[in-house]
This record gives sequence, structure tokens and C-alpha cells, in this order.
Amino acid sequence: MELKIFKFGDDSCDWVCHETKEQAINFYKDTCGEECFQELVECYGDEAVTEEPMVKMFTYYHDGVTPDKDTIENHIKKYCHKPDFFATSEF
Repeated sequence: MELKIFKFGDDSCDWVCHETKEQAINFYKDTCGEECFQELVECYGDEAVTEEPMVKMFTYYHDGVTPDKDTIENHIKKYCHKPDFFATSEF
């Protein structure tokens, strides 16, 4: 299983770790609801869900306090053992 990270939204974002964009979307819909997903699509159109580049630097607060700045690829290796929500941005 090769996990990737998909960003939902732009201003306040959610990141989902899954194998494909379609699987990430279904996971998001199952978790947040169809209505929430449709609001993203209405607001961001084709950019509502984007795959994050594996080499992108990302600061992840795995415990909610401690920053861990690394590439998306390394974060997946460290923290993602199954499809799930990876992170949610602050408002």
C-alpha cells in the first residue's frame, strides 16, 4: 500500500492520507459528510482536492504542540500506517 496525502480546501484545510484521490474523497465524505464535501467543491472547484507533492516541506504538530518540519514523504513514513486524517489546519 502506497499512501499519499491529499489536501482538502485551501484557507482552512484538512489533509487525508490515502492511496488514491478517489479513496481520499470517499473517506472524507464518510467522515465529514457529503454536504461538507460539496461546499468545498462549490468554493474551490477543481482545486478542492489536491495531491501534495512528496517532496513538499510540511510542518506537522504530531502531538498538537511540537513542530516536526519534514517532507510529506517522510511524514508518511513516520506517522501514517493506514488511511486516515493526517492533519487539520487552524482557523
